[in-house]
Amino acid sequence: MILKLIANTRSTSLKQRVNGLLNYIQNPENTRANHLSNYIRQPFASQQAWDEGALIEKCVYANARNFLDDAPEQQKIEMLQTASLNGRVEDPIVHLVASFKKFEVPTIQQIEEQIDILLRHLNAEALQVQYAMHLDTDNAHYHVVINKIHPIEKNQHQQHKCVNLGDGWILNALHRSAAEIEAKQGWSSEPNPMFIYNRRTQTVESNPAYMKISDAEKLPAPILDRAYRHQQPSTLQQDIHFAKSYQQYVESSVQNILHRANSWQDWHQALAEKGLTFEKKRNGAVFQLKTYSEQITFKASLFCQKQVTLPQLQHQWGAYQAAAEDSRPQAVLDQEVRSRISSPSSKSKIHPFHLFQPQDYLVAELHTIYLALKTQKDQITDLHKQAAAEIKQNHEDYQFVERDLQIKQQQQKYPSIALDRIQTALDDQHAAQQQRDRSNRRTRYALSHRQLTEKLLKDELFKDELGQMLFSSPKINSAQITSYADFVSRLDREHPLVIAQQFLLDQRQSGNFIHAPNPACRQAQLIYDEQLKHEPIAVMNQYGIQMFSQYSVPRIQQCLKLLNADTSIEFFGEPSFKQQAKIALQHWDYRIEDPNPCHELPRLSQISPSDLEVFFDQLYQHFNQTHNLQTAIFKANLLLSCCQVNTDRLERNLKEYSDEFFNFNLPAPDRNNLMLRLKSVLCTQPLAQNRQYFNAQDLDCVWQVALKLEYNLLKRKTARIINKPKPEGGSKLVIEEIAFPPRDPDFLNEVMQELSFQRHKSRLQQQFLEVAEISLSSNLLGASQRIEIEVKPLLHFPADRYQIICQFEHQFYIDRELNQTAFIENKALAYIHVVSQQEVHVCDALFLAHAQYGTVLISGNEQFKTQVEAIAQQYQIPVIREEHVEQRQAQPKVPAQPSAVQVAGHDRQTNLPQPDLTPPVEPQQRHEPATQKTSNRPDFGF
Repeated sequence: MILKLIANTRSTSLKQRVNGLLNYIQNPENTRANHLSNYIRQPFASQQAWDEGALIEKCVYANARNFLDDAPEQQKIEMLQTASLNGRVEDPIVHLVASFKKFEVPTIQQIEEQIDILLRHLNAEALQVQYAMHLDTDNAHYHVVINKIHPIEKNQHQQHKCVNLGDGWILNALHRSAAEIEAKQGWSSEPNPMFIYNRRTQTVESNPAYMKISDAEKLPAPILDRAYRHQQPSTLQQDIHFAKSYQQYVESSVQNILHRANSWQDWHQALAEKGLTFEKKRNGAVFQLKTYSEQITFKASLFCQKQVTLPQLQHQWGAYQAAAEDSRPQAVLDQEVRSRISSPSSKSKIHPFHLFQPQDYLVAELHTIYLALKTQKDQITDLHKQAAAEIKQNHEDYQFVERDLQIKQQQQKYPSIALDRIQTALDDQHAAQQQRDRSNRRTRYALSHRQLTEKLLKDELFKDELGQMLFSSPKINSAQITSYADFVSRLDREHPLVIAQQFLLDQRQSGNFIHAPNPACRQAQLIYDEQLKHEPIAVMNQYGIQMFSQYSVPRIQQCLKLLNADTSIEFFGEPSFKQQAKIALQHWDYRIEDPNPCHELPRLSQISPSDLEVFFDQLYQHFNQTHNLQTAIFKANLLLSCCQVNTDRLERNLKEYSDEFFNFNLPAPDRNNLMLRLKSVLCTQPLAQNRQYFNAQDLDCVWQVALKLEYNLLKRKTARIINKPKPEGGSKLVIEEIAFPPRDPDFLNEVMQELSFQRHKSRLQQQFLEVAEISLSSNLLGASQRIEIEVKPLLHFPADRYQIICQFEHQFYIDRELNQTAFIENKALAYIHVVSQQEVHVCDALFLAHAQYGTVLISGNEQFKTQVEAIAQQYQIPVIREEHVEQRQAQPKVPAQPSAVQVAGHDRQTNLPQPDLTPPVEPQQRHEPATQKTSNRPDFGF
C-alpha cells in the first residue's frame, strides 16, 4: 500500500479547505462516469448490462473521530471552528491518501485498524479526523483529513495546541504506518520500503536494505509528473542519468589509479590515459573528464570516500605539482563512459522496480503514435496561448494607453456628450470586443483539434492499418487527451496492442526477477511469447529479466535462452516462480513444450451452482496460500470470470458461501465492496487482459477441478441451514448436507468448446490419470537421504528422445517415437514416477535421478528393484534398497514424507481411479469464528 501526503498547492483559505475536502470525501463527483460508460455498453457475452450508477459509486464508507456531533455537516462546522482557535497556524488541515494495489480491497474493520495505526504513529489520536473509502479509480483508496489543532489542550499562549504530526517527521511516520499495516493485515509491500515491521519485537525498524536516492537524482514533482503523464523522460532526467554514468566512470578510474600511483606525475599521467585531469581550484581540487562531445567537471571530494581531495594527496606526495605539458588527456568515447554503469550487488535484495525505467514498459507502436499526436497537439496549444496573450496584451494596451486617447478623440468629436457616458460606452465596446475575441479563440482551438485527426490520417506515419484503426474512432479528441494513459484508454480495448499496453502499465512492480548480468543488452527490450505474438511476458536489460504475472516453465525457459549460458543466474520473487525457474534452468539444453500454449481456460458459463461452488472453494484455497482473505476471494472470482462465469452468479455464490457456511468472516458491506470492485475491473478491462494476471499453475488448478468433476473423484455436497423446533420449545439452527448424485461423464465436453482444445483433451486426461495413479504405485526409487536439489548436467541423457511437458506441477517425459509417457518428475516434492515398462525408459529415469540426487533409493517389487540394480551396476550409479536404509549408519534415516526423491515403478493401473481410492486430504483452515460450525467440504487436491 501507499500512504501519501497531499500538499495544499492552491493556498486556499481555511474555510475553503475544510469545506472543500470534507465535501469531497463525503460526496465526491463521479469523475469516472464517462470512462466507464464508454465501455459498459459492450460487456462480454456472458455478462448482463450492469447498472452504471452502481459501478461508478465512489464513496462506499465514511467515518469520523473525536467530534461532538455525528452529523457530517455539523462535523464540518465543528472542524472549522476548532481549526480557527489558533490564529498562528496558517494551514492546520492535513490531507492524506492511502492507496492499495489492483486486487486489494480492505474491509471496514481493516480500515478502522489502519486508522488506529496511522493516528498512533502521527501522535494524532486525540485530534479531529474524517476519513472515507473510494472505489472510483483503478485502485481502492481512502482519504484522511486531520485537523492539527487540539480540541481541548492549550499551549503557552493560551491558544489551542497545534500538534506536530509525527514529531515533525510526518513522511517517516507514514512509511512506518505502511510497514506495520502491511505486516499485520497481509498486504503486499511496495518495493524498497524505508521501514520493516519486526514481528518478534512488534516494532517498526529501519530497513537495512533500503536503497536511498541521492539528492542529485531527486527531481521536482512537476517534472516527475510530466514525465509520468507522457511516459517520456524529461531532458533534465536524461542529463542526470548521463551525469551518473560519467560519475561512475570517474569513480572506477580514480580508484584503480589511486592504488598504483606513487607521485604527482604518475597520478597525472595515469589520469590522462583515462581522459581525466586533476587541477587545483582555490583551496580544493576538481576532476575534469574530457569526452568527444563535452568536458565535465566534478569535485574531488565526491570520489573514493574523500581520499583524493587535495589535502589527502598532499599528505602522501607533498605539495601539489601541476601536470606536465606533454600529459594531455585523451578524449574518451561517450559510449565507453556510459557502458561503465555498474549493476547493483547481488548480495542485497534486488527489485526490478529500481533497475528498469518507465519507458521500458511501452508498446513502441502506440507510444510513437501518441508522441506524434502530442507534437501536433502542442503546436495547437502554443497557438492557443499566443492568441490568449495577444488578447491580454490588447486589454492592457487599452487600459493604460488607448483608453485615454479614445476618450479625448470622442470628446473632441462629440463635445456635447458627458465624459462618464463616453467612458462607459468605450468600456462596454472594449468588453464586447474582448468577449468576441475569446469566443473566436475557443472556436479556432476546437476546430483545430477536430481537424487534427483528419490531418494525421493523411500523414505517412498513420496510413497503415493500425493508424487507421486508432484514429477512426469517434472517441479520439486530442483536446481531451492529456496523458499517454488517457490516450490508451480511448482506443479499442480489445485490440491486442492496447491489451498489451494496459497490462504492461500494471506490471512495473512485479518482483519476479532473473538477475543475470547482460552487458550486451544496452537498451531494455520487451520479450513476447512465441505462440501469442502480442502478449508480453518479460522485459530484459543489462541487469537481467523481469518476468510478468503470467509466467510458466516454457516461458521462463524462453527468456533464459536469451542469456549467456555461462552467466551466473539468481532468481527472486514468488516461491512458485523460483520453483518453476529452477526447472527451466535444469533443462537449459532441452526444450520444454507448453501443453496449453494459448493459456486457454474451460468455458463455465453454463455450470451448475453446485459445481460452481466446488470451483470457487478450490480456487479460494489455492490463492489463500499466498494472499490474504479478500485478495484470495477477489482473484478466485476474477479467474472464474475469465472462464465466462456471469458476475451475478459469482455474487450470489459468494453471498451463499459467506452466509450459509460461515467460511468467511465477511460482513455484507465488505462483500458488496469487493464485488463492486470486481465489476469495475471487468467493465474496464477485457478478459484477454484479466487472464494475463494468472500463471500456469493457476490455470492448471482450474483444469484439475474440471477433471476431478469429470471422473467424480470428489463427493459433491452442499449444505443448507434449516430452523428446526426444539422439543422443549423454541428453535435451533441445523446444517443439513445434501449429496448430489454422480454427474454424467461429459463435463469436459461441456467446458471444452474450443476446437483447439478438443485436440488436447485426450492428452490432458491421460496426464491427469497418470498423476493420480502415482500415489497408488508401490515401486519407488528415491534418494538415500534428504539433500538439497542442485542443478547438475544430465550425463547419458538423450534429450532428443523425449518431449518434456509441465502440467499439474509435474514434468512429463514423453517418448517422441512411441508418443507415450515414459516417466514423470515432480521437482518440488522430489520424485520420479516411471510409467513405461521399457528398460530404456527406466535407464533414463535412473540417469535423471542420479544427476539430481546422487545415491538412489530403490523400493517396490523385487522385479523392479532387480532391474534398477542391474542398470546401476552397469553404469556405476550408487543405489540402495529401501530395506537397507536402516542398516546404513553413516546416513540418516529417510523421512516418510515426500521430501525424498521417489521414482515410481511401472506397475501402473489401467482402470480409471474411483472416488473411494482417492486419499483424503484435510481441507485448509480458513478465517472463521470459533463459535460457528463450518460445512464439511471435501478437498480435491492431489
